[in-house]
Amino acid sequence: MKHLSQGVFIIIIVFGCLCSIAIAGSIKAGQENPYNAQQSLFRWVDSSRALLLQRITNRVYFTKDGRMTWGDLASQLTGSTEPGSEPGFLYPNDVDPHKIYIRGNGNTCWRSLNKGEVWEAFTPNPPLLYRNLLWHPFKPEWAIAGVETMYTDTDGTVDLYLTQDFGSNWNLVASNITRPAYNWGDAGRGTVTPWRIYFAKNDVNGQYLDFYQTDDFGNKLVVVQSKTRGFLFLDKQLFVAVYLPEAQETILKVSPNIGFKYKVFYEAQFPFGKTLQYNGYSILDDTTGAVFLGVNHGDLYAHWGNLYLSDSLGISYSTSLLHVSQLFGLYDFTRVRGLEGVYLANTVVDWEDKETTNSNSILQTGVTFNNGGEWKPVQRPFYDSNNQPIQCSGNCQLHLHGFTSFYTEEGENYGPFYSSQNTIGLLIANGNVGQYLSHDRADIGTYLSRDAGLSWIQLLPVPTIYEFGDQGGILVLAKTGEATTSVYYSLDQGLTALQIFEFVKSPVHINNIVTDPSGAGSKFIVMAERQGQGLIIGLDFSAVFNRTCDEVRDYEPWTPKDGRQSVNGLNCLLGHDITYRRRRQNSYCANIPNMQKTLAYKNCSCTDMTGNVIMVSREKMEAVLKSWIKNILPCGARQVLNIINQKAIAKLLAIHVKVEYNIWETVHTSVLMRE
Repeated sequence: MKHLSQGVFIIIIVFGCLCSIAIAGSIKAGQENPYNAQQSLFRWVDSSRALLLQRITNRVYFTKDGRMTWGDLASQLTGSTEPGSEPGFLYPNDVDPHKIYIRGNGNTCWRSLNKGEVWEAFTPNPPLLYRNLLWHPFKPEWAIAGVETMYTDTDGTVDLYLTQDFGSNWNLVASNITRPAYNWGDAGRGTVTPWRIYFAKNDVNGQYLDFYQTDDFGNKLVVVQSKTRGFLFLDKQLFVAVYLPEAQETILKVSPNIGFKYKVFYEAQFPFGKTLQYNGYSILDDTTGAVFLGVNHGDLYAHWGNLYLSDSLGISYSTSLLHVSQLFGLYDFTRVRGLEGVYLANTVVDWEDKETTNSNSILQTGVTFNNGGEWKPVQRPFYDSNNQPIQCSGNCQLHLHGFTSFYTEEGENYGPFYSSQNTIGLLIANGNVGQYLSHDRADIGTYLSRDAGLSWIQLLPVPTIYEFGDQGGILVLAKTGEATTSVYYSLDQGLTALQIFEFVKSPVHINNIVTDPSGAGSKFIVMAERQGQGLIIGLDFSAVFNRTCDEVRDYEPWTPKDGRQSVNGLNCLLGHDITYRRRRQNSYCANIPNMQKTLAYKNCSCTDMTGNVIMVSREKMEAVLKSWIKNILPCGARQVLNIINQKAIAKLLAIHVKVEYNIWETVHTSVLMRE
């Protein structure tokens, strides 16, 4: 085992895994700091700076060395003579990391313009208690916030205010709007006028919610949709739940491109009709343009729902996967971040059994590489972390725990499948090889994939919690469910045995490991507990590599595949053949910051995609083509008709010609705009 920063190792057997203990001190552990997840508020400022608010004491702690040491800001957050005006909430600026805003519990607030080096106390005008502050997506001085006018445990109203000078002065936008149903008009996409604001408030009779927009900071309020039950922004669509009082039904309406290009809302169309149960659906993802929607067709406590996939506008839906495990709208469904169209999901085998719950239902894991068009079992590894055969009889596959396993109040809480935007192709999860997913701790191990879920290896024969750093160059893991003094780590993505670092002398129970949101740093935070006291402890891995990677010799090309044979030398997923650059496993070096990861991008022709299309099962064809339609249709409808069943294509086109943007300009002009 090669480790360039540490030359001496001791080899031991730990929990059936061949591991190495580092002797040299290239990894550092920070001080132990009290932390309570329910009584503390943690916010990132940038990759090395963070704020921690202890609500019990109303003290704010600040770190600027990668979470290794924390300083009390009490001596800097001064300037208030008002009793009870302690820090109440933290608002680092989403656009400009130099700007930080701390709202007080009284009239005094604090702000910094230099990442927390210097703080200024001030009193906003008017001196009101502004809550749920939302920064503008690209104007760092702008924010909207609510001032409570009525509050209950389940409902409430606020007056909506706007600041354009970083909190000094606030102007009223609208009164008595529903708490906290407001947002900036483009929610970060820049597709509408920068001053548009959306919000919801009760109608004149107080029976229903009307959905408003204003483009002039409240001088003119326009009702966009009446009788709504809520709204949600995704990357490309704006969704509004609308109540039909005559039928006592709820339907979903969609405005593509955040209501900008299409100034109307379309009723979402589902295979089961258009009616949804209130609170019975979850909008899960729209990163490829198509929307994944989970629908609970049972009662509030049902532990499964069906997964539906839309066209690129989020309007017309078809079934993608049945009986997906879910807990109050939180689905065992996740995207492999950094890639298009790759997802994992757990389905409930015994879905008809009314006695089962999330912790004892029979689950199986599936993976899709074509945006939900086709789901397949996850390929199992045949050897464990000690290179011994994994014993299993019957139809054995790899099954992985999802979000419902992590958040359930019953039984063990296993870390869910996890990926990071900056670690392309890397995926880690807890699970087991068998016919079904096991909830028994003795069966659970930790598994890693380097090819977006196509193949897997076992890293450890025990469940862990985990985090990537250095764009995937560093992997840190810790046992869960028992006290420990150490963490595991890998510098080569599991190529050699995991190494161990002892970071505390007295054992702790580790709940989570986190790093900065970019995943590019080499410093981590361990969130743990000892004898009922929560702790956060920093880990510094910045010295484990003694050089930065060389762009030529330390990187390799990698192209995502779905396990099928390539066509014309291309591996076409969602109509593209993409080659990425990633660090070689045996190159022990720090990744180049902000390096361009995409090496080559090729749109596949009809001939290139033919093999993939033919091999998709007939019953899934509708969903497949809905996600691929922009790439397939330019090839010519005649060619596609010769490849696939003509009736299926005709049915699909009949659905899409009314809603699909930019298929043909004539369709867009004559059909879509007419509505």
